[in-house]
Amino acid sequence: MVRAQIEQNPIVRVVVHTSLYGLKLLAVWILLRGHHEPGGGFIAGLLIAAAIAMQGVAFGTDAAQAIFPLPPQYLLGGGLLISFATVLGPALAGHAFMEHSAGVIVLPLLGELHWSTAVLFDIGVFLVVVGTMKTVLLSIASDPVRSRPSAAEGAAPSPDREVS
Repeated sequence: MVRAQIEQNPIVRVVVHTSLYGLKLLAVWILLRGHHEPGGGFIAGLLIAAAIAMQGVAFGTDAAQAIFPLPPQYLLGGGLLISFATVLGPALAGHAFMEHSAGVIVLPLLGELHWSTAVLFDIGVFLVVVGTMKTVLLSIASDPVRSRPSAAEGAAPSPDREVS
């Protein structure tokens, strides 16, 4: 089958293995810069979904699940909980709906660390996107490939083709 040939191809395996590190690093960078510039949780989640798909093509579904080992239900639930908490939390505290806070923390050896609650919202969106895409990709990948029976194997003739 084609799937087995791709999984055994050493070129595909090496290319996927080496590109996954850069893809994951790019996803983290886009996730963390999203509250200052375009990007954020949605794009980072799609990049991790691409990494899951690439890992699944090159190494199989078990290896694809190892990229983000949490079950998709936990990713979806946790992401929704984090996102809703950052949206509704300020309103429950008497502030404006979806108001974000920001500040600076001084860490020894690292210096100043700028934080924002918008990052928490992006992390929630990231988890929802990864959970959704992981569910879709792994359910497509786990669907067995069925080959169509040939005429020699006793397949019924098609009504629109003539049988000679």
